[in-house]
Amino acid sequence: HSPHGLLATSTHDSKRSEDVRARLNVLSEMPDVWHATVQALQAAGQRFEAEVDGRRAPLPRDLWSLYQAMVGIWPAHATRTDERQALAQRIQRYMEKALREAKLVSNWLFPNEAYEAAMRTYVEKVLSTEGFVSMLEGFVQRIAPWGFRNSLVQLALKLMSPGVPDIYQGCETWSFSLVDPDNRRPVDLAAMAESLQPLEALYQSNSRFPEQADWRRVLGDGPAMPHAAKQLVTWRLLQLRRQRATLFRDGLYLPLAVDGPAEAHALALARIAENDAVVVVCGRLFAGLAASGWGATRVALASAHPMLARADRWRDWLTGEWLEPADALPLSRVLG
Repeated sequence: HSPHGLLATSTHDSKRSEDVRARLNVLSEMPDVWHATVQALQAAGQRFEAEVDGRRAPLPRDLWSLYQAMVGIWPAHATRTDERQALAQRIQRYMEKALREAKLVSNWLFPNEAYEAAMRTYVEKVLSTEGFVSMLEGFVQRIAPWGFRNSLVQLALKLMSPGVPDIYQGCETWSFSLVDPDNRRPVDLAAMAESLQPLEALYQSNSRFPEQADWRRVLGDGPAMPHAAKQLVTWRLLQLRRQRATLFRDGLYLPLAVDGPAEAHALALARIAENDAVVVVCGRLFAGLAASGWGATRVALASAHPMLARADRWRDWLTGEWLEPADALPLSRVLG
């Protein structure tokens, strides 16, 4: 309904950046596991709680928010001592602002200095405790792979849906930031330009596409995913928008039906203009999908629109693979 509106997923005022939210979305798929993790973290840090004005400090509701912030920005690899210290300082600043803006135990006009000090001390102590950090890192490494995939899906939808996509500074690569000033840290644009060059070299007109070894390097191995993954998808889809400017500016938006045992785990759309069409297929709810796979799930094409039925063949814009025309595309083929 607003085809030329702004599509923004992170800004200078985001309380949690786009990649933090994409990771935290995974918690909605495993509420029981998350609840148990929170209880375990709380037990591990209980000795660092204090008493302020006759109440526990931090309060359970503030610990719930704190643990989400920790899980949201924690690296998906084993951290060093200096990394933990920097993370602790960022989280302390975040919680101070969160407490004041919540206006439940503190506020900007009359800060509750005793409670805020108890929160700062708690964060410092738990993130200096090996057992607490080990538990936190283990959980982050468990959910991070699905969070990274959520981020890439969110990015693809932002760049392919009707509207004008906005990419906040630094979000061409992974950006796990909290509220200002955390989300306004300097961006090394020169380093980002340098890291883009080898990714651009993976594509040369229509004859060169990444090989399996290239994809392994881009996607990484283990719970972490290199910055290259998000930067490549960002650049590659922006190239598609540039090549098909009319289609993305004025083209029809058409939701596509997904049918099969894993239909809840995918969504699809088409952009159509005159004799041009782009089909976008994305996974979702990856934690649940991991247990079942795609099976016979398919996305309808020919029955959705006459233009989609006329296609001689389709080309995967990321891999270069040619797909023969079909009434429906099996998701096991297009999403692996």
